[in-house]
Amino acid sequence: MKRLLGNMPPLASLIEGVEMTPDIVTRLVTIAYWQSHIASDELLNNVVPRLPCQKQDYLRRVAEQMDGDRIFEQSFLKDLSTLIESLEAEVDAGTHVYWHGDENHVRGGYQTIFRVPGVSDFQHAVTELAMLREVVVATICAARSLRNASDILHI
Repeated sequence: MKRLLGNMPPLASLIEGVEMTPDIVTRLVTIAYWQSHIASDELLNNVVPRLPCQKQDYLRRVAEQMDGDRIFEQSFLKDLSTLIESLEAEVDAGTHVYWHGDENHVRGGYQTIFRVPGVSDFQHAVTELAMLREVVVATICAARSLRNASDILHI
């Protein structure tokens, strides 16, 4: 998946060194809800129309789960990871790398990447879904740590 996300930094590096306060956790929850709407729209508008009917129902169900508190449940995170893997497989199947020989090129040629039409939409959806997964996990961890810190540290 790293190659699909390109140079996007992991969420952990974006919040590194940030003190976990109730305000920060509230912001993370807000970002998670916001990202769930972005990912849901991406799925429904750009991915679902490109898939066969039998796969569309599953994507619609996952997109519906993105509306509300269900995004913070472990079962949703499992479904999300499965969906990401499935879309990554579609991207891999639709991406072809070729060697283009060129006698005038310094290395004798260069790589060419051909993507089947629509694969870029899948790739973009994977990026949005992966960001959703990261922000949800970060939110769950931050809320748990805030709630349990005093118990763990016996304060």
